[in-house]
Formats: sequence, structure tokens, C-alpha cells
Amino acid sequence: MILIKNRLNAGFFSNLNTVLGWYWYSMRTETPVHVHWNGLPNKNIFDDFFYQKFKYDQYQYENNANFQHSPLYTDQIKEAFKEDIGEKLFNTYDNGWFFCQGKVYDDDNFINIRRLYNYIYNENLKLKSDVIPSYDIPQKTLGINYRFIEMYFTNDEKRTPYKNLMSLEEFNTKYLDQIEYTFETGKYEKIYLASNHRIFFEQCLRKFQDKLLYLPIKRLEEHQGAYPELDRGVSLKTEYTDVLTDTINLTKCDHLLISPSNIIFAGLYINPNISYEIFDFLKETYTG
Repeated sequence: MILIKNRLNAGFFSNLNTVLGWYWYSMRTETPVHVHWNGLPNKNIFDDFFYQKFKYDQYQYENNANFQHSPLYTDQIKEAFKEDIGEKLFNTYDNGWFFCQGKVYDDDNFINIRRLYNYIYNENLKLKSDVIPSYDIPQKTLGINYRFIEMYFTNDEKRTPYKNLMSLEEFNTKYLDQIEYTFETGKYEKIYLASNHRIFFEQCLRKFQDKLLYLPIKRLEEHQGAYPELDRGVSLKTEYTDVLTDTINLTKCDHLLISPSNIIFAGLYINPNISYEIFDFLKETYTG
């Protein structure tokens, strides 16, 4: 058995997407996998949200990173992964490492990844629906997910340092302008906003007023959003419930305007049929 732990300095869906990778490995190698997220003392918070396929037994290997970053990612496993996602995608995205690369969302073959992860998700996990509040998202709703500019602060060969390109005000204006254009041309009636950032939320509320749907959650000052290790003023279970509920609600919308992220990747495989488009200025962004 492989025991998968979480990284407390990473978000819910960063950890969940790691889990899904290990479940792919589990299915390919017939190796049991058990998830233990140790966010709370003597409690597996993962079990608060999901029924697991395998019950805990003694384990031979423990990891909190994706299987592609483990010693178990052998040449044989690489070939199996290449077979499942397609050779073109595998070769284009650094031996199959497509996480956090914004350009993958525009790839014609991205639907292959969505369908694969949807299959893995449905075969291995069952969401405890009583944990997630039920929301009726009306027809003709445009779903929006927003990521704050500080997620793009780091300068390296892959990431775009947006702080050197535009102010927060300009960054948010680009979001709002494309939301308004898509809302009007698509003749939508409501907007569902998934964001825990206070400034952008307030701007959206002023602009769209009663057309805006959203969770009544604690929102952060924008500069906090890039640092998951900060105390957000809510319990880990509440934080996880909020982001999971937001994502499930997005999957019920008619169409999505997205920022490439672990959150939206999860939404796109939970509902592999929902249509989407990327905010124009984020299409080439590496978000890891």
C-alpha cells in the first residue's frame, strides 16, 4: 500500500490532483492507495470529504508529491502514462508534466486529460455529498474563477512575473472587462464568482449587483491569497469545504471563464463536458 499525505502549504486541489495522480498509478499497477491528510491532530481530514476505495493497511511507501516526482516514476510507468494521455501531450509537456502550465488548457488534446482524470476520480472516490452545501445554479449562468496577481510573482524560466507587467488595478480591470463582454454577448442572466479575494469580489459586486452569485465566505486581502500557509482565520475544514463547494458550483454553470489553476483543472475533470475559455491575458501563464 502507498500512503499519500498532504502538503499543508498547498491548497485543497493541489493536494487532490496529486492524489488523483497516485490513483492512476494504483490502477495501472494494482497497488492499493490510502490517503491521509494530516491537517488536524489525530484525524484524517480527507475522510471528512470522500469515501476511499481502499481502507488503511500497513504501507510500504509514503509520499506527498505527485507520482511523477517519485522514484516509482520508472521508464515503464512513463510509457504507460504516455499511452493514456497520448504521445503528443506527453512530449509537449515535459514528459507528461502538464500541471500548472496554462498553455495546456488551450491544447486541442487537453480533453484527453479531462476524460482520463474524470475516469480516475469516479472510479476511486465518492464525494460525501452531505458535507457540501447544495446550491441550485440557474440556467444561463456564467461561471468565473479568479486568481490573484501574486500567484505570478516568482521570476523563473516558466512563470510570467505579472507584477512587472501591470498593476493590480489593471489586472482586475482586464478580468472585469472580459467578464462583462462575455456576459453580454452570451446573453447570460447570472454570474457565479468563485474567489476568496476581497477587493475583486467587491468590484464584481458593485459592477454586476444582483446578477452576481457567490458563497458567503470569509474573503482575504489580495496579498494573502498567494500564501496558503498564512492563517486565514477559518478552520482547515471550513477552508476546504468552501473551495470544494465553489468548484462544484462552477461545474453546474453553462460556461466558464477561467484562470489556469489547480482549482479549475479539478472543475474541468469533475465535469469534462462543460465548455470554457481562458481569460485572454492568462493563456500562456505558468501558474505553478
